[in-house]
Amino acid sequence: MERQPAEILEQASYLQEELTALKTVISAIPHSEKPLGETSVLEMLLGIDHAQRTLFSPLIEGLAFKNTVEAAEGPDEVIDSIRENRSTLVAMLGNIPEAGWQRSLMQNGEETTLLDRLHSLIGFEREKLKEIAERILVIDAGRTLQKPHRA
Repeated sequence: MERQPAEILEQASYLQEELTALKTVISAIPHSEKPLGETSVLEMLLGIDHAQRTLFSPLIEGLAFKNTVEAAEGPDEVIDSIRENRSTLVAMLGNIPEAGWQRSLMQNGEETTLLDRLHSLIGFEREKLKEIAERILVIDAGRTLQKPHRA
């Protein structure tokens, strides 16, 4: 399937909306907890933030992300950082000329395009946000089951 720049821009914008929705519920869950030894929600968010700063930025010439966060900060600060950086990314993606999307890049010794690399990185973010949403649903379902039933 051939990827199109409009698809990447749409996905990047959609993830911005997902982060906005996530921010409204993130404080209600144990974000530092590692269920069954898995990655914590905070660690997943920090991974997204790190990818934006270290992987997206070099791909888009002149893109300088403003925010950096530390592991000691809470999920609200990490989400704010990701959202602000995502806004910068979406604005920059909207200004890339058609030929720029097919610019060749080297990745792990193999040639790829900016479009394909961005598709891969956005897919990574989408997967992490999906994992976080699923964890929130499990926690919420567990809380619902723990509530006493009134007769």
